[in-house]
This record gives sequence, C-alpha cells and structure tokens, in this order.
Amino acid sequence: MSRIKNTFTYNIPDDYVAQTNVNDSSASFTYRGPQYLELTVNKETSIVSSAQEATFDDFATQVQDNTIIVSHYDHPLETAILWGSLDEDSSDQDSDVFPHRTIDLPDGDANHVFKYPWPPLPWKAYEGSTIQYNTSSRTFGTLQWHQPWINWGSIGQQVENIKIRADEEIARLEAADSDFTDLIAEWNAYKTEAQNKISVYRDANLQPHQVVWTRAPDQEDLPDEITPDTDSAE
Repeated sequence: MSRIKNTFTYNIPDDYVAQTNVNDSSASFTYRGPQYLELTVNKETSIVSSAQEATFDDFATQVQDNTIIVSHYDHPLETAILWGSLDEDSSDQDSDVFPHRTIDLPDGDANHVFKYPWPPLPWKAYEGSTIQYNTSSRTFGTLQWHQPWINWGSIGQQVENIKIRADEEIARLEAADSDFTDLIAEWNAYKTEAQNKISVYRDANLQPHQVVWTRAPDQEDLPDEITPDTDSAE
C-alpha cells in the first residue's frame, strides 16, 4: 500500500464546534496515510459510510459507476478527515505536536480546566459523518463544521442523576451507626455544585461540551460500603 506525507492548509472554525468562520482562520496539517482511499457511498444520501485504503491499481482501473477511489492529492482535506477519524492511532497524524488551548472553569477546584487541541485536527474541525460524494460528478459536497455532541438538556440530565445519587448516599450515611459528618458534607457539596452547574457555566459564556464534573466522593479512596461500628453499638 502507498503511504504518503503531505502538508496542506485548510480553513478552521472560530472555535471548537463553532459553526462559523468569521475570523477567516486557517491551519496547516501534515497528513500521513494512504494516497488512495476506497469510499462506500450511500446511493440515497450520497453520504460516505466507510473508507479504506486502496492501491494505485485500484485507482487506475476503477469502474466509474461502481467503485469510488479518490487520491489524497486531489482531495487533501476530505481524505484527511475520512482517514483521521477512522484511524485508531492518531499519534501518526502529528496530534502530539499540536498546541492546545486551556480554559479555566468557574466551579470546582484548580484542576477544573477544559483543554483541547488548537488549531483543530481536520476531523475535529469538520464533521466526517456527513461528508457527501456525488458519484455522477465525482465531486465532494460542501463540508459541515464539526457538530456539537452534547447540549444543556443532556447536562441537565446528568445533574439530575448526580442529585439522585447524592441523596441516596446521604440517606445511607445518615442511617449508619457511625459518624460520617465530613463525608455527608462532601456529598452535599458535590450535589450543590451539580445543581449550579448550568447557571454557572452559562453566566461564564461557556458551552455544554466544556463542562467538567467533579469526581464523586466515593471515587477518592472512600469506603464503598458502611460497616456499623460494633463498639458504639453495644
């Protein structure tokens, strides 16, 4: 199989999962992967459902109406998105050397930060799952920006789940024969932080995907179950 290395420039959104390019920003990316990709295209939607490595012979002898094989040099951005989003080993795509942005978050402790690669890799700048290819004209359709995968409604459901779990743990601790005052306070703080999560993040002009959750108290070397204190029970 033919593996190549090619650096190209592409437009990027104004921020991660932003749907605009008002700043007209761009970035460069070094592609390391197959020169040729064989695409499977849905006949009804023209969406590329899969991509796999192909050879030059496949490319040169392809039947126009059946097999779709494209060259990275003809379509650098699209092939980088398709290959990069499918490749489990992203380390060979120069991801380790890309700079990051870090945002300090408005709740939790000093470890509450949102960190993400910037500029975004091609498959983080654009949505790979909606790439379309017109088999008649042999052209790709307009690319969509990478879509948000979570919203405030989903965050709200996580908040409710945390509240239920915290109430259960608090009730369990309060019913125990031992004194778990400090642990109960931790669960109450954990619950309160969750209850305020959406309003605090919205007030800071942050987005749902930037939410970071504090670990539950029982995830920090705390007892998984309560054993009654037999000495105090006598």
